[in-house]
Amino acid sequence: MAAAVVIGVEAVVPRVARAQLELGPRLGIYVPSGFFVNESPTNQSRGVGAPLIGGQALVRVTRWLNVEAAVGLSPSMVAVSDSSGTNDHTSTVVLASTRALVPITSRRGLWSFFLGAGVGIVARMGGVWTYSSGTTRQTWVVLFGGRTELAPNLAMRFELESNFSTEQFDRGLPTQTQPQKHQDFVFAVAIDLPLHHR
Repeated sequence: MAAAVVIGVEAVVPRVARAQLELGPRLGIYVPSGFFVNESPTNQSRGVGAPLIGGQALVRVTRWLNVEAAVGLSPSMVAVSDSSGTNDHTSTVVLASTRALVPITSRRGLWSFFLGAGVGIVARMGGVWTYSSGTTRQTWVVLFGGRTELAPNLAMRFELESNFSTEQFDRGLPTQTQPQKHQDFVFAVAIDLPLHHR
């Protein structure tokens, strides 16, 4: 009876031992592309590239599918153009996403490569954002990356990702801005530390 229950549960829910969890830090560069606001030459704002720090957790579901949750924070300033000219204002950007990673080469070589796609959010914080809504948006994420083993329990990855969003502030209010297609690029180097082996 007990054996039958165990077999039935394993048929529905994969054992944790079949997956491998990897955690680690990431460092990189955040590069925004496009305007946040572009109402007129004297009412524009756009982001400024800056360093990024964060971390990730990766679960190896199967040999051909990994699931990763990643978060990054960048002190990216915002260049605001108004009647007095263009000035940079302090701001912080937080990017968080969950994505599926699919290998496109064998992991047996010195380097292996993968593609990924998923969904996330981008949050923009700081005194420059005086709008009542729109500073947190959903993003669509695509990425390309590579991985190399540094030691039996240590790996390094690089990832080049693009976060697609539509920026619009104060939607539904008289002060709403026009929607702007936007991309937030991130180039990151990550360290993976396995916590559990098959």
